[in-house]
Amino acid sequence: MMNRGPLGGADAASVGATGPPIGCVPVTFVECIGDVCLHWSVVEVDARDVPGAHAPYCLIFSRQDCVRRVCEYPANWLDLDDAELVALSWHR
Repeated sequence: MMNRGPLGGADAASVGATGPPIGCVPVTFVECIGDVCLHWSVVEVDARDVPGAHAPYCLIFSRQDCVRRVCEYPANWLDLDDAELVALSWHR
């Protein structure tokens, strides 16, 4: 695991009226598929003003040419290893 940030899947009620800070340092992890290693980053963001968001906060997974948004995720997502983060990135 690398570069785990401070938010940890907090919901609006637990972080107060202002919510968590936007643009926190992203978590980085690697997904290896055979001999190819894909370098990902994930950050928890305030989605209250995002059209179509399904939750007040979400995780944004990104790498070159790919972005995924996950609205349902565990509070301990910062503790997940690389393989668990890859699996989580496929959830909605």
